[in-house]
Amino acid sequence: MQSIVRDLDDQGASITRSPTREIQRPAMWLDFIKNSQMPSEMISFTKSSWLHALVKSFLSRRWINSVFDAQSLRQINSHSIGYVYDDRMCLHTGSSQHVEKPARIQQIYHLLIEQGLLKRCVSVSAREVTQEELGLVHSPEYSALISKMGEMSRMQLARIARRFNSIYISTHTSLSASLSAGSTLALVQAVATRKIKHGVAIVRPPGHHAEADSAMGFCFFNNVALAAALAVNKLGMKRVMILDWDVHHGNGTQRTFFNNGKVLYVSLHRYENARFYPHSSDASPEMVGADDGEGRTINIAWDTFVMGDADYLTAFYRIILPCAREFAPGLVLISAGFDAAKSDPVGMCNMTPNGYSILTQLILNHLLHCNVIVALEGGYNLKVISQCMASVVRVLLGERQECPTLDMLRPTSIAKRAIKKTIKAHKKYWECFSKLEHEEGKIKNNEKLISRYHM
Repeated sequence: MQSIVRDLDDQGASITRSPTREIQRPAMWLDFIKNSQMPSEMISFTKSSWLHALVKSFLSRRWINSVFDAQSLRQINSHSIGYVYDDRMCLHTGSSQHVEKPARIQQIYHLLIEQGLLKRCVSVSAREVTQEELGLVHSPEYSALISKMGEMSRMQLARIARRFNSIYISTHTSLSASLSAGSTLALVQAVATRKIKHGVAIVRPPGHHAEADSAMGFCFFNNVALAAALAVNKLGMKRVMILDWDVHHGNGTQRTFFNNGKVLYVSLHRYENARFYPHSSDASPEMVGADDGEGRTINIAWDTFVMGDADYLTAFYRIILPCAREFAPGLVLISAGFDAAKSDPVGMCNMTPNGYSILTQLILNHLLHCNVIVALEGGYNLKVISQCMASVVRVLLGERQECPTLDMLRPTSIAKRAIKKTIKAHKKYWECFSKLEHEEGKIKNNEKLISRYHM
């Protein structure tokens, strides 16, 4: 088994193991081989060739099961999940009362360790973003400004902070922001080179509000937008889907790809006629993209708070899954803000950890050959965001979730209206909508939907 671990590591230096993640060869391994009915050429195997010999001899399932226990097989399969984390992203600090605090990623990281999830994954090395990579989304002047903040005085940093909307800046902000963006890109590169199947970016500061030349909403560099731009412009991916379930609209991400037909941007967010942050009509369902990107921006805009699992799940069944299957992306980037979760002090909605896990499961079920990278955005109840991220990671590791109950399939009237508005705005762009029947004022027959999009 050690040779399997070595072969995985040999695919690239960017992937490392923690000591607890090493897979041990069963103690009875050599005795079993000597006493088995294996071909003679397999008995004299070497470390570099034994796995190849196993494959060539077309061994039966019964024999394989007697060599590898079920736990070992699960560990091997789960190594296709990569994660990235670096304590230096905690150096970006503001007031102790500020909701975007270092403990957000620290608590997620430690809970994933406590639950034994990270030892089933591989660690992808964190890195800083390059100026060339930043140029895929941000202007050279803006990138240079943020990158040089570590050399500035407190007075200079305060002046810069006042230029932007809802931002605080410390001496180490530029380093943390660079690591947050670069580490997300490292996961995309690991996926593109087939070193991992899916990825989880435990990063901060978040990114989806950051625009080409402006920081805002706690964001400096747009991590997910940079990842999508790298994928389509440098790594040869034909289509990328960004799913943004943060409770706030990702204005920066939307603007980046508004005219780009290679990237499908889908956002579920509180809108309330632009009364909710970022207070822009860009978040309305009528904003559908332009030029080559027309029809490739999908906004599902809630007009109130307290939206829950049933509302999000219905939006998935009615809009997101049909469009995702028609678009057929090679990569799905999830801007995973967990501020729509119950008890979040900012989002004030009612999503649950189980609800997020089901949304993730649906994406995996209906885009079978697609890679998925989950990148942290917002979420400000430390206990809840940790539980939500853990539930998502479990799904990526192959722990299937139960089918939604009938109670989960009863959306609010507000959700029905929002979904209907989005479908109306996009009906001419998507064949999948022309095949669905929508009654005036109602969205019903969820039992049929659950059988069609069963888990």
